[in-house]
Amino acid sequence: MHINFYQTPNEIKKDSTATRLYLITEDIDFMQLPSQNRIGSLVPHIITNNTLHESGILEIIFDPEEAVTFHLFDMSKPLQKKFKENSTLIMFADALTQRFELFTEALNATLTTQSLFGSGVGSRSFIPMPVIFEKDTLFAEHVLIAEIDNNIQVGVQHGWEPLYGPLVVTKTEGTIIKEINHEPAYKLYARTLQEMANVTLKKDDFFNVAKAYPLGILSYAESEFVVRDPLGPTDDEGLLLINSIPENETVYIMQGQAHNLINSAQENASLTLKSTQNWINLLFDCISRVLYMENEFEKELQAISTASDDTPCVGITSLGEITNVGFESVKIFNKTNLLGVINNAT
Repeated sequence: MHINFYQTPNEIKKDSTATRLYLITEDIDFMQLPSQNRIGSLVPHIITNNTLHESGILEIIFDPEEAVTFHLFDMSKPLQKKFKENSTLIMFADALTQRFELFTEALNATLTTQSLFGSGVGSRSFIPMPVIFEKDTLFAEHVLIAEIDNNIQVGVQHGWEPLYGPLVVTKTEGTIIKEINHEPAYKLYARTLQEMANVTLKKDDFFNVAKAYPLGILSYAESEFVVRDPLGPTDDEGLLLINSIPENETVYIMQGQAHNLINSAQENASLTLKSTQNWINLLFDCISRVLYMENEFEKELQAISTASDDTPCVGITSLGEITNVGFESVKIFNKTNLLGVINNAT
């Protein structure tokens, strides 16, 4: 496996018939990619060499001896697929659709010994749009999975800490929390930020404040949280999230400091990444970490590099980080740093 970064499609070598996967920012015209193996996804940002790129192309080239199979799924159709035992599934899924979580649940039911390393993908503006492409077509509500035989190791950390809780989600509808503790969710959330953090939340400036105060589900390991991003208030005083929280789930309102997020990413890298040449280090880092840390986000990338002895780490920003490695089922995270280390890559 080889990974290249390009700023424009014109830089790509088009004389190769090798199997390729392309991850491109939304300003790039996918039709300008090499036509013989045009498959991939639009992503918010590209990450290479400790740098966040708002425009560019990540080209993943699979060596002839690597048995890679691409699977393209329509989320509106039943999932009827069996994957090879012990394979690694690298997944890119349209995240800005109500079908995203339903597909992930269906996928979870099909997995046995497979390792899943995935990303929700979509626009930086959070506006739904077609994001998966194959040949001459751009698809909405689709999922692309690259299935390979290579082993993968995965690390997951986020650095967010509880501000207030526990609370109980008492009424939901899809990705909307209607009530927390039997109170309109937005009212409780806004009041808690005022009382506990001395922060005033306004509906017309919601995300600029809420990006620092996600919700956390205490559900997958002692003292650790699955984080959920609030996107905005609803007309009936609910909270719209990127991904859902089930009714009767225990949650906390979280808080974060940039240095804690950076330290968490560095620890994740030191525990996960490999500094030898026969490993490929991949990073799926949540776009909301970028929106929260802003100019300090590249300090996180530098911390990851330092922790891995400056071994190259490439990747994308994501709208939901997805894995089953280390868990009993597939988990979708927000505001999280997801690292994958692929073995036998050259």
